[in-house]
Amino acid sequence: MRQFTDGLSKTIATVEVPDKLAVIWTKPSDFAPNKENLKRVLLGMRPDGFLAGYADGHVSSISGDTNALKALFTKSGGEPVPAQ
Repeated sequence: MRQFTDGLSKTIATVEVPDKLAVIWTKPSDFAPNKENLKRVLLGMRPDGFLAGYADGHVSSISGDTNALKALFTKSGGEPVPAQ
C-alpha cells in the first residue's frame, strides 16, 4: 500500500467496461487502459459515466466530463486529482 503515493482513495483499481473489453476474473490478464482515449473506451454503458472501484475499497460513478481520468489511473504519478 505504500506504493500508492497518490493515495488509495485517489487511485482506480477496477472499472466497469463493455463486454468486448472485459477480462474473465480467473484469467491472468487485466484491462489495460489506453490513457489517450479513456473516455471513448469507458463511456457508453451508462448514460452518466461508468463505475470505478478505488484502491481503498469505495465505488464511485465517474462522469464523462472529468478531467482527472489519467490521474486516477496512476498510483504514484503525483498528478493533482480535483474533487469529484
